[in-house]
Amino acid sequence: MLNTQSSAWTFGDGLQTALKVRDGYAYVFAMTDGGSGSRSLALPPGVRGKTVEVVGENRTLPVADGKFTDTFANEDTHHVYRLII
Repeated sequence: MLNTQSSAWTFGDGLQTALKVRDGYAYVFAMTDGGSGSRSLALPPGVRGKTVEVVGENRTLPVADGKFTDTFANEDTHHVYRLII
């Protein structure tokens, strides 16, 4: 999946992201443009999940008003999210 074409979507300011779609799920690869802290990610139309699974981290995040928020501990932190489309 990593080598597949990414879909174009800007999730929010201060982020570097890639969106991949496969087998009924949207995968979001995200890291900050630098720095740390909380970032909100706005979902594209058609992504309807009510929770976001943070892949490999054994946690989920709620989706509210078409977006979710996560924390990036430092400038090297990255997360992969999985949502139902």
